[in-house]
Amino acid sequence: MKQRKKIFAAKAVLLAVSILVLTGCGEKEEESPRTEVAEAQLDVPQVEAVADDGGEQGEAKEGDAGADQDADTAKAQSDKQEQGEEMDIVIHRTKEEWDEITLQERAGTGHWNVIGNYNEKTWAVQVLLSALLLLAHLLSYTRKVKWAAKFMLGVINLFIGIVFFAWYGTEPVQKIFALPLYLLCGMLFLLESWRNKEDVVEKPNGIQAVLLMLYLLYPAVSLLLGNSFPQMVTHIMPCPVISLRIAVYAGYMVSWCLRER
Repeated sequence: MKQRKKIFAAKAVLLAVSILVLTGCGEKEEESPRTEVAEAQLDVPQVEAVADDGGEQGEAKEGDAGADQDADTAKAQSDKQEQGEEMDIVIHRTKEEWDEITLQERAGTGHWNVIGNYNEKTWAVQVLLSALLLLAHLLSYTRKVKWAAKFMLGVINLFIGIVFFAWYGTEPVQKIFALPLYLLCGMLFLLESWRNKEDVVEKPNGIQAVLLMLYLLYPAVSLLLGNSFPQMVTHIMPCPVISLRIAVYAGYMVSWCLRER
């Protein structure tokens, strides 16, 4: 009986221990999911917090990027506006500078355009007139046709007045001032050649020789100054002809002076 009691007591102790062990394990097993859930619940806010921080940082970055883009756009618009203002200033300055060009500079440019058109369209006639002028002076200086030089000077002055100034001239001074003078000189030379046919041209003195030399050198000087055909000075043009007619007409001796000799 005593042995059975001992065995029963041992089994009871084992059963109690087993129950206690099972109970402890069950509590541990029940606690562990709860712990995991609690830890998970604790982790979720952290993740959410991290996510919120990441979202806020992303939004902040996007905001910064947007601000940078806005700043770049504003800067580009400002640069374009400045460039437009600079272009307006350049155009405005160009117009002002053009308005400030003096009348003499415009007249000088127009004068060379007249010379170019005149030489380009009349070079053949100029060659013919130069040959006739040379022949007339030879006849006058040799006293075969005494009035020939005055006659050709009249023809050339009329040609320059009508063709150079009236036809090709563009400036008011060419038509209002120069044209009447050359027409008047041309008619006076023709009248002189008809009324005083017996006047004799003498050999040129020093001043007359210089004037004749200037007349001959006009085209060469124009080339040396950097001009080129057609915008260059030729022999059948206003300035050279002035030198020629002063030198030639000053060399004429009127007939009554010759008779007194």
